[in-house]
Amino acid sequence: MTHLCGLLQKCFEESELALIEIVKNKYRALNEEMITHLFWCELRLAVMKRNNGEKNWSNALAQDLADSFHKPQLEHNPELQAHLGGLLCDVQLHNHTREGITGGDFGIFTSLPVIESVNLSQGECSIPIRDRALLVQAKLGQNGGPFGELETPQEDRLLKNKDFSALVLYSYNDKNKTDLNRFAWLSCKSAQKGDMVRWLKKKVHNEALDSDKMIQHLHDSQLGTDDEKTINDWITNGKDKRPRFELTINWPQRPKSEVMSVHVRDFIPAVEPNYVKEYQR
Repeated sequence: MTHLCGLLQKCFEESELALIEIVKNKYRALNEEMITHLFWCELRLAVMKRNNGEKNWSNALAQDLADSFHKPQLEHNPELQAHLGGLLCDVQLHNHTREGITGGDFGIFTSLPVIESVNLSQGECSIPIRDRALLVQAKLGQNGGPFGELETPQEDRLLKNKDFSALVLYSYNDKNKTDLNRFAWLSCKSAQKGDMVRWLKKKVHNEALDSDKMIQHLHDSQLGTDDEKTINDWITNGKDKRPRFELTINWPQRPKSEVMSVHVRDFIPAVEPNYVKEYQR
């Protein structure tokens, strides 16, 4: 799903850069919660922009299908576009805290179509919607110094959930606190007692991921969890919703339980154009 994931990465990149520009020109000394909220505002604009136009979610999915079946002609096939049409992305922010219970500030919840059960010989595949989520603790650093402290009870809660948790580090690069750096993400998977406290005392983290890599690792199942009970209990929690980015890419007219099926041969012309044969050669 290179193209669909790439479009999501592009949205995060644009939103982060837009946030940096806004803070530089309009604000001063924003705290963690305000940075998170403004980023969500920019992210919502970025994903909504791609619900229409040429570079949208349906087109990205068609490109991924073309790559999966090694059929470049699928990418611009109008019948396939119509079959996949209506794929939209929405972003919600649920703004209630449960940090004292989970150890995290917010969660990134994604619900994305995934190409599965690919049968090249039969030209068939299914595209279910799969959920994956990451629990995140945000910390703010000042003018090249260390980041906010992590108390022992908070670290214990994060360690309990370390397999699906990460730290996101916000930092300013100036004394006036207007020059916001790009985000840095640290996976907690390898953390042992005291590790996260030491991480936050460091100024430089060579192992940190940028937002582009974070989305890639979440998409590739290197970060987060797809366990429904874990997501419900620790990240989304239907009873007392905590701050989370809820990114859903699906067909609004279809129930989530209805799996999209694609038979590629339905969209391949009997006689392929010469340019396709040249491309494949």
